[in-house]
Amino acid sequence: MKEVKRSFFSSLGEVATAVGSALRLPIFATSRFAVASRFMPMPVINALIELDTPYRVDDYRFILFHKADIDLWANLKKYHIEGGMLGFIGNGGIIQFDKIAPADAQISAVLLNYDYMRYILNGRLPKMLDNKHHNFAISLTRDEIKIVEQMIELAFTMLHQPDCDESATNMMFATFVNYVSSIYERNASELPKSKSRAEAVFSQFIALVNEHCTTRHTLDFYASQCCITERYLGTLVRKASGMTAKEWIDRAIIAEAKVALKHSDIGVTELSERLNFPNVAFFCKYFKRLTGLTPSSYRES
Repeated sequence: MKEVKRSFFSSLGEVATAVGSALRLPIFATSRFAVASRFMPMPVINALIELDTPYRVDDYRFILFHKADIDLWANLKKYHIEGGMLGFIGNGGIIQFDKIAPADAQISAVLLNYDYMRYILNGRLPKMLDNKHHNFAISLTRDEIKIVEQMIELAFTMLHQPDCDESATNMMFATFVNYVSSIYERNASELPKSKSRAEAVFSQFIALVNEHCTTRHTLDFYASQCCITERYLGTLVRKASGMTAKEWIDRAIIAEAKVALKHSDIGVTELSERLNFPNVAFFCKYFKRLTGLTPSSYRES
């Protein structure tokens, strides 16, 4: 392969590359894809990612957890991750770690960028990839774990061959994605078909918040999209989640703001405009009320 190697944590840039090289991690990465085979992420995570600090992924990430005890948020959904689980988060999703353990946690992973994903699948993305805010974490059977492990290890080995064929690489990744998609679809079909009214509305509400939080801050918009009154939406969301609808909207807005402040050089004034606040003073007061810090202080912390 003649591509320039890049960081496994592509959204975190050159620092990750330097740390990864120094630690000699089992990672093969290019501008289009990355593969990690049975590596221990704690040194990299400790060096690059603060707990309670969200970051946005700029690719599709499939992660097999061999050994783990992790609590994280992905697009406003909370997950507890253990060994034997397969996780996925789509391009543009936001991740925030609450807890990462144990020290010898071990994962394997495949990362594919958006254009490359569409290319190898001939533009036809499977259902699990149809939304940038889609993510899941599912427990695998022993046979599924073995197959996913072998597919990742095969990819890792092939990519290190000097005569690795590009078409074979493309087919290999396409086969991997389709196999993971089949696991996802099978798991989805085995879930209970019926949801309570509160659960169904809450799922719709969270999807809408993920999509529109940067421009829509008020409850009336989400209520109209769900075709119910604001009061009823608030009642159902609290019943399903234990939090108010406004708290969920605030959580999403703050996550977007934190990502921009920590992982870009955008100015606070421009950020307030991008997040659709009437002025920068209002945005700063809002941010400080919910985080205890001004945007500038948070960026510098």
